[in-house]
Amino acid sequence: MNRTVLFWATACCSLAIIYLATQQQHRGTHQFRPLSLTTKDIDRIELTGKQPITLLYKQARWHLQLPNSQASKQVLASSKAVNTLLRTLQQLQHDYLVSQHPNKHNQYGVGQQPQQGTIRLLKSNQQLWQLVVGNVANGFGRMHVRLNNTPHIFVVKGAWDNVGLHATNHNRWRNKNVWENLRPAAIQQLSVNNQQQQALWTLRLDAQQNSWQVAQPQQLPPGYQLSNNKVKQLLQSLTQLQAQDFIDTPQAQQQARQQLTQPTATQINITLESGKRYTLKLAPLPPSRSPKNSNPPLPTIAAQLQNGKDNSLYLLTPQQLHSVSPKLAALRDWSLWHLDPNQIQQLSIQKPHQEAIVFAKQNQQWSCTKPDQLPAPHYKTFELDPKRLQNQLQRLCHLQAQGPAPKQQQQQLYTQLLQSGTRIELHDKKGTRHAIRILQAPTPQSTPPSIYYATKEQDSDTLVYQLQGHPDDLYAPAGLATLAKTTRE
Repeated sequence: MNRTVLFWATACCSLAIIYLATQQQHRGTHQFRPLSLTTKDIDRIELTGKQPITLLYKQARWHLQLPNSQASKQVLASSKAVNTLLRTLQQLQHDYLVSQHPNKHNQYGVGQQPQQGTIRLLKSNQQLWQLVVGNVANGFGRMHVRLNNTPHIFVVKGAWDNVGLHATNHNRWRNKNVWENLRPAAIQQLSVNNQQQQALWTLRLDAQQNSWQVAQPQQLPPGYQLSNNKVKQLLQSLTQLQAQDFIDTPQAQQQARQQLTQPTATQINITLESGKRYTLKLAPLPPSRSPKNSNPPLPTIAAQLQNGKDNSLYLLTPQQLHSVSPKLAALRDWSLWHLDPNQIQQLSIQKPHQEAIVFAKQNQQWSCTKPDQLPAPHYKTFELDPKRLQNQLQRLCHLQAQGPAPKQQQQQLYTQLLQSGTRIELHDKKGTRHAIRILQAPTPQSTPPSIYYATKEQDSDTLVYQLQGHPDDLYAPAGLATLAKTTRE
């Protein structure tokens, strides 16, 4: 009995050793080799997954062949998506050899009808590389594959989601950039028109001053200043505009083109330094359901670029529309002034019915020059901290309003500011004086005061601004304490 058991145990071990040696030999002989080709080596990519995809390289660009259309119906493809696909195929990693017998192909999903799909790379209609992707294998990111019509079945690791065999439509591969290689620095003029070609506003770059100016309308609200930073942000958003989706069906295209001719449509006109012009038309579409069947339906915006890369009709969101065609008021610079804190030589703070407190800079040193002693009861001794003063100057010189105070309160607030507002005056090295008056808004005792109103002391500007204040602001009730190294009663 023992000899029989020993015999079979020895036989099983011998067979196992032979099997493992054979497998090891197979593994050493048959290794999966990832893609070594680059975009320079191929001019056609074919994917057969949930949707057949054909990508063509011509005229130094990748193009996508749209389904159920003539050969001439091609649109620009996303170079980023193509590069991601090729990079993923180049980074596939051999795990192990499963089998080299053709009768196993269907079992592992790599037969004539692949479980996931097939990837083919071609040059001049000659196949250079083919990968058949079959069943999911055990372990994260592992698939059964078969390479170049060989019988060998491998388990390969990789970022398979980047390959795109599961994509249910072609939009994954389309170039969603509305503009092609449009740089903000190349734009010289920007205007937003209504459908009647009436300019809502026009901005023009002043090349000598390297700043943007409002060309239209000629009559602007009192005190209006254009924010160059906001214009730069607008140009950045505009040149980086990407479609959320595409309008491809004939019925949807007809509806979109009709909406683009309605009075609700908007036109964005761009003139480049080369003289070339672009026009982007935008119009709201009737609410339609989003891909997730949202309820209520989501509003969408139709967009079409004239003189652009193609005649595609894009879908945008209302947020995108507002970001690229804002009202002129949204581009206003709400800074109360633009001053360089390093040029300021004197700071004066005067509260109602009190003597002005003056800080002056002499020999690069700040000191309190008036009064000899700060008003009681807050301070009996005061030691100025120059660093804190410099920080407060930085905030004052870049004081930014939230916007205008309520229109119906403008006159009343302006009168109150002149009568009881704190006056802050700055002197620069040229001797120019810049003054504003600031007043804390009345708030309930349970609510910390945070709203302030301000106006500039200029004959031409009586606008009252609204500011978001902080307890450590210089114009706050205890603001002077922020300048002191030590304060004590």
